[in-house]
Amino acid sequence: MLNRRTLRIKVLQTIYGYELQQDQTIQKSKSLLSLLITNYYKAYLLSLQFIVKTALYNQTYRERMAEKHIKSKVSENYPITLANNPIIQAIENDKNYQTAIEDTKLQHQIKAEDLKILYGNLSKKEQYKNYFNDNELTFEKHQKILIYIFNKILLKSDLFKVHFEDQFINWYDIRELVYRSINDKIRACTTANLSFSTFYQPLGNERKFFAESLLIKTINAKKNNFNLIEPFLKNWDIERVTTIDIIILRMAIIEFCEFGEIPVKVTINEYIELSKIYSTPKSKEFINGILDKLMRNLKESGKIKKTGRGLLNL
Repeated sequence: MLNRRTLRIKVLQTIYGYELQQDQTIQKSKSLLSLLITNYYKAYLLSLQFIVKTALYNQTYRERMAEKHIKSKVSENYPITLANNPIIQAIENDKNYQTAIEDTKLQHQIKAEDLKILYGNLSKKEQYKNYFNDNELTFEKHQKILIYIFNKILLKSDLFKVHFEDQFINWYDIRELVYRSINDKIRACTTANLSFSTFYQPLGNERKFFAESLLIKTINAKKNNFNLIEPFLKNWDIERVTTIDIIILRMAIIEFCEFGEIPVKVTINEYIELSKIYSTPKSKEFINGILDKLMRNLKESGKIKKTGRGLLNL
């Protein structure tokens, strides 16, 4: 779920915070990075649980209607199409999903009265009515209704927003990533890979090591790496070079020299992408130009030593 690009973003955010706070230490920054990653996984799981429970409330709603009306009419007027959505069923019935919810202590986070409100909002929408009245539902249609629920019902709900703001102190740092992850995972699932593991993969030791090493090495090598960067800044207006730009360059140098399995072209492309998202409109050109010169300089001095996959395009 958290690929290297995402981890680079979290490391960038953590280093930026480190540089702004005078009393910050490397250990505190490492703890902050760990918190960002942990909270991302918890927020992702909680978002997924909101989708599942909102869908399953379809069954609860029908049962309540059955207490008030003739059962035959309930079957006709209150179908449980959403509760029977194959993606919802695959997640809900997977023991690994239940275990993950329990391990992160999320099983009691969502209240029944909140689900009643959310499902009530959903039940009024034409998209939902079209879904449960559709006699030729395809897997793609099952996907689309869940994406609609997440983007148009949950994310538009103040109830949902307040819940996450109260639960996660760094919600604004992780929310866009959580939103994107949920949408990507729903779109990517197929009938062939329909299980909870499709939607949730804990951070492995290799990627955890990558993130922590990138953070610590970039902070520790600040002076040395800026000395490598400074000669290439002569043709640029130094006042327009942002703190983020310099951090991006320092991180890239660490990847060039310390992570032998990552090709230099991959590193350059990844940090150009980060500059597009987190820096100024002209940063892409700046980062691209400086990284190319840095890479050539480091190769000539023998500081870039790649192995395995890292030898690609060297």
